[in-house]
Amino acid sequence: MQARPWLRWSPRAADAVFEDLALHTELIGHKAIAAHLKRALPLLPYGQSASVRHVVGSTQGGGYEWASPHNPVSRGVVALELGRHARITRLTTTWDGSLLDSAALSSLLATTIEE
Repeated sequence: MQARPWLRWSPRAADAVFEDLALHTELIGHKAIAAHLKRALPLLPYGQSASVRHVVGSTQGGGYEWASPHNPVSRGVVALELGRHARITRLTTTWDGSLLDSAALSSLLATTIEE
């Protein structure tokens, strides 16, 4: 989770939800989310090489558009739902998965398997 230190998850981390619509993946709980992102961030289009383009939001949540110009998937969006103390309770992201070949998608999906 340190790749985006400004993202602060809910203190009730067991209730936190991370959803990647392009991968058809939903992870529940801070430990599962953190473990997945540790494995997946180097491969995800919104991972280490992405930058934030536009931000919108309110006290209930918001979102941002990200860009990754040197990636086959050059942009996508993230929606954030906030709970108490303005902590993230749900993060949902989507991007155009059709821009990746099946080997790249398979590699990303493999990161969702807990070891």
